This record gives sequence, structure tokens and C-alpha cells, in this order.
Amino acid sequence: MAILNEHIQHIKEVLSHGIPSDDTRLSDRHIYHILKYLRAKKIKEKAERNTLLSPFLYQAIDCFPIEIAQPHDCGCIDTGCRVLKSTDDLPRYFTVRNRDLVEVRTMFGDKIDYIPITKAKNRKYRRVQGNGMYWYIHNKKLVVVDPNNALERVSVEGIFQDPVELASINSCGTETACYDVFTSDFPMDESIVADVYALSYNELLKIMLTVPADVSNNAADDLTLTQRGNRNV
Repeated sequence: MAILNEHIQHIKEVLSHGIPSDDTRLSDRHIYHILKYLRAKKIKEKAERNTLLSPFLYQAIDCFPIEIAQPHDCGCIDTGCRVLKSTDDLPRYFTVRNRDLVEVRTMFGDKIDYIPITKAKNRKYRRVQGNGMYWYIHNKKLVVVDPNNALERVSVEGIFQDPVELASINSCGTETACYDVFTSDFPMDESIVADVYALSYNELLKIMLTVPADVSNNAADDLTLTQRGNRNV
């Protein structure tokens, strides 16, 4: 495993046949866009073949805050119904073969069932309701229906389409992000790294052949992930 910048620098060095010069025509942001897309492609291919996915592809939001809210986003109408809704958007996760590569649990480890929003209204008619809780997504927010509305936080674990999205979510209201671009291992296990690198080289070489060289030698103005010092790629 390696952090994101190590993957990006490796790709840049191979493309440049050595240490990248300061007139590189590919920004870190551009390389990450390609890397993210091809990582997603290889993960979906493995999942569609029912190949066992490495646990190192998963990321966890151990303390995802939720609060009492209305089930809709229309502030001018109060139906009297209350649910628990996440304060942050839920990062986009993979869905393959009608299977969601994500799980939501209480802080005690009890699994909360996923019910599509189109079927949620029929939940009360099911004979077996487990712990009575279920979740769905509405306008990118995680919505938990809990008969007691007692939960304040839940645990979410999944394979997310853009791992860096977790960098904007803090754990338990602290300043510690659930994913740190500069210190956290990027979730891309060895079984797909070689393929992702090879595909990245091909895609980026095509781009380099069509983008003019930086004859003004001012590429230093295009700050890299490390130089920018922010968590957003």
C-alpha cells in the first residue's frame, strides 16, 4: 500500500523517464482524475466477476454524524414525521450486480438494513423487521429511520468511488479527517495496482502528445497536491 502522492509521483516519473522536471504538462489533479477513474474500472470488473475483493479496498467512516430532521428538504412544510439524516453527504460507493458495496451499522456494531427509498414506505408491512431500523439515500444524505430516533452517529464502511471524498468528513466532530491525503494509504490493493498503472500510462501518454510543452517553464505555478497543502484533489 502507498499514499496517494506516491502513486502520482510514480506515474509522473515513469512518464518522464526519470525524475519529473518542473515543466511537466500534467498536474497532480489531472493524474488523480485518471487514476481514480481506472481504479474504479478495475474494481467494478473484479466485482462483476464475483471475484473476492480485498478488505484493503474498503474505507471506514467510524463516526458519521446524523441528526433529527424531516424526511424531505422542503423547509416550508412540516409533516410531523422525523428521521435521522446525516449532516454530511454520503460519499459515492460502488453498486455491482444489484449489490451495494457499503454497510451501515450502529456504534455497537448492529447492522442497519438498506431499503431503497422507493420501497421504504412498505417497510412496516414486513413480518421480520430486525432491529426496526433501516437506511436509504435522499439528496446525497444518509437517512436512517429509527423508531426511537435515538442514534447520534453511525458507522459506515464501503468501497467508495472517490476515496478523497472522505477527506472532507471529520471523525466525531474533531478536526481529524476520516481520510488524510498525505498520510493515509490509498485504497488500491496490489491485485489491481499494476493494471491501473499500465492503463494510466496509456491514457496520460495520449494526453501528453496533444498538450504543448511548457516553453515558459512556469509549471511551478501549477501547485501539486503536496505544495497546495489542502485535502481536496
